[in-house]
Amino acid sequence: MADQALIDSFLADTEELYTAECTQIPVGSLFSETGRDAYQPDTRKYFEDVGEDKATPGVVMAAISLLFTFVLIIWSFVLCCSNRGVTDQSELEKIRQAKTRISRFMSFVLVVSVICLTLVVVAMAGWGIYETEEHVDVVVTRSFELVNDTEMELDWIYQNLSSVITNTQLVVGQLQTLGITSDAIDKAEEALELADDVLNNNIDVYRGKARDVLSYKDEADTAEKAIRAVLITSFALMILVSLIVCLHVVFLASPWGTLGMMIVMWFLLFIIFSFGVGFGTFAREVAEDTCLYMDDFAISEIEVAVASSFQNRVEPLLRYYFQMPGGVNRSVEDLQDLWDLPLAEFSEALDDAEDDLGVTVQEITDARGAIAFVALIIRGVSWRLLHADLVDLVCCTVYDAVDSLWIAYVTSAVASFFLATIGTIQVIKAVWMTRPPTAPAVQVAVPAAKQESYYANMETGTRAVGKH
Repeated sequence: MADQALIDSFLADTEELYTAECTQIPVGSLFSETGRDAYQPDTRKYFEDVGEDKATPGVVMAAISLLFTFVLIIWSFVLCCSNRGVTDQSELEKIRQAKTRISRFMSFVLVVSVICLTLVVVAMAGWGIYETEEHVDVVVTRSFELVNDTEMELDWIYQNLSSVITNTQLVVGQLQTLGITSDAIDKAEEALELADDVLNNNIDVYRGKARDVLSYKDEADTAEKAIRAVLITSFALMILVSLIVCLHVVFLASPWGTLGMMIVMWFLLFIIFSFGVGFGTFAREVAEDTCLYMDDFAISEIEVAVASSFQNRVEPLLRYYFQMPGGVNRSVEDLQDLWDLPLAEFSEALDDAEDDLGVTVQEITDARGAIAFVALIIRGVSWRLLHADLVDLVCCTVYDAVDSLWIAYVTSAVASFFLATIGTIQVIKAVWMTRPPTAPAVQVAVPAAKQESYYANMETGTRAVGKH
């Protein structure tokens, strides 16, 4: 078993973990002890806390949008029943027919605002479609490539360690068959027991987990296609609806058509704020936490999963492999002590067995080759490359994709919200601020003398008509 001095030495050499330079996350400023302790993605509470903290603004805006949707639907039924008259002037007509400069200027500002907001929605939603095509497929593909590489590394270790155990057992069997007794047999039997424990309780467990993940590749491909379709459809609808709203508000004199589009747009905003902004903010926070704290979480989880005799060696080993690919290297002797792999004992037992046999057998040659390969694997070059790929995947590929889509959703949703607000105000003005279709009668006071003269003229006119 590795002593505490060796463990402390490994930890001293591995204080700095690999950090992705490509990430947009300010890792140094965001990493915190509180955040590390709170990052527990295997618990429901963590996701509830993130949702409550980060997704609330999107949910609130979604609720407001849904409220406007229902209010406008109810209001449209009321207007249909009341047969109230509405104005039929477009904003461009208002600019041409405005009698004052202030009215003309206000209509001009409104037209420019609507067009600019529409352009923002179209541009950001179009960018969202581009980012969806550019990143979503890459995230899924790279994730499974990484899991596949990890499974292959674990499989190589498993196969070679199994080969060491099998061939050593054959050598021990031959020695015992020949009636040779030596310290080599005792060393080999102890080494085989330790190696078998590492093989079955550690390496094979995580190899199985990697294979379980790979078994979901078809489902992941289907989910990836569905996600892409949903994202592209939502952005395309935002572009289409914003263009139609702009057309109604600026160019068409159609208050009823504008009202109908407002209902559609507020309902679309309800979906966008719920999914794109609310869930997008939630996913962005989870991706950020994963980038910052996944190494510490992995260490704590593996410490719990492995046998108690191996727990104190998990952190120094993993921190050694979590360094930069060209970081501090340790000797194979130190690494085999931390791994609890008796490679040195295996080699000594094989040497002693060869001396006792007086001849080199194929099993001894095969066992030595397997031992050399296991020693190469535990030096950690390939593991460091795998870890660097994992960090780059989470901190760059995944986070950048989520962050880009989040920016596209938030910007286009906010611009759409203001566009819907302007359109709704214009509809209200068209209905409630229009002149009534018929002017009410006005009672005017007339002096008595004028009333007598009026009735006298009326009587004279009537007689004249009768004579003719």
